[in-house]
Amino acid sequence: MISALATSPAAMPLAAARRKDSPEKTPAEIFQPQAPDDKLKWFTRGNKVTALYDARVTPKNKEDEIFRQVKLGIDAARSSIQLEMFGFGQMDIAKALVKAQNERDVKVQVVLDPVNEDLDWEQEKQECADYLIENGVDVKWYPVKKGGEGENKFDQINHVKMLILDGDRAIIGGMNWGSHSPMNHDVDVMVEGPAVDRMEALFGKDYLKSGGKKQDLIPIEKTPEHPEGESYVSLCTTSDDPKDRSIKAALHRAIRDAEKSIQVELFVLSDWSITKALCEAAERDVKVQVLLNPFEIEGKKLNEIAAEKLEKAGVEVKWYPTDERTGRKLHAKLGIFDGEEVILGSANWSGAGMTYNREANVDVIDPKVARAFGTMFKDDWKVGLAEPVYPPAREKSGVKGRIA
Repeated sequence: MISALATSPAAMPLAAARRKDSPEKTPAEIFQPQAPDDKLKWFTRGNKVTALYDARVTPKNKEDEIFRQVKLGIDAARSSIQLEMFGFGQMDIAKALVKAQNERDVKVQVVLDPVNEDLDWEQEKQECADYLIENGVDVKWYPVKKGGEGENKFDQINHVKMLILDGDRAIIGGMNWGSHSPMNHDVDVMVEGPAVDRMEALFGKDYLKSGGKKQDLIPIEKTPEHPEGESYVSLCTTSDDPKDRSIKAALHRAIRDAEKSIQVELFVLSDWSITKALCEAAERDVKVQVLLNPFEIEGKKLNEIAAEKLEKAGVEVKWYPTDERTGRKLHAKLGIFDGEEVILGSANWSGAGMTYNREANVDVIDPKVARAFGTMFKDDWKVGLAEPVYPPAREKSGVKGRIA
């Protein structure tokens, strides 16, 4: 596996010249480590990162639509496919995985979150898993922790959404692969370059924890910098391992360092320390805009609680217009900081999402990527509502015994 950036600033030149035709900084100019433990330890350079969206943002036949890239990637895989996924109910993708393995001799390994039998809509994951297993695909179920009394009363979930192709490119973000998932408003990125090696290491750790054998793991080969790679990328998780970067710490650092603007789109915002950090950013005259999904669990409208605190501090808050007919909702977990940095992934900005569930986010320093998501944010902000409108609850759609 490729190492992180050198631990000495002298070993990593940051002198990329500013473009003559634009005042926009290059990623290398933005990347200014405060201390070795802050950035040098976590980020890899030389990555090409492409913003991906749901089909409402971009047509299904466009290259930046999430599931188009998922399917193209699987069909083009030459040697290996590693998938770690929370929601999986699209049988056509399951068939594409089987075809890759059985017709092209691509090694396919899958780690799934266990099926929650209390939820009718989770049965599709069992059907896809059964099909994969029956056709010889190596499928493992992640061993989640059981909830109890006290702080963690809910069962843990493996909430990761990550597809690794041939060990040198990956699609990672917040989009599930359920049958209804394409209806949701969500974001992913495609990463090509050395940052993928850390994603392979994360998958390997979870594969072994799920009962996989070390000798069956696909070896991690050092991925070179991409010829078009300008992005600095850091993988963040909820692991207790000090070798892993914390999602919560990454968010706090980005919020703390923001000087001009913070734009956020969230399914859930209930981690009070992050809410407080956003309030403090607004109080130091950073323009903070937060677009929230109307979210309710066990009768608690958690995002409304956060919204009230934010608005008192001067944060601009709007609500995503959910679609009662289709059940469409805002499912993204996205932060854009100063138009230069983006943090997105599987983790809701909740207590469980920050510390308890198995999650994977990426922190990307690149104005081009930030601008792409910033354009989407502006469009979403225009149609945002002043008050939340809650869609009817789906039958047995609550997360009984589990929380994201």
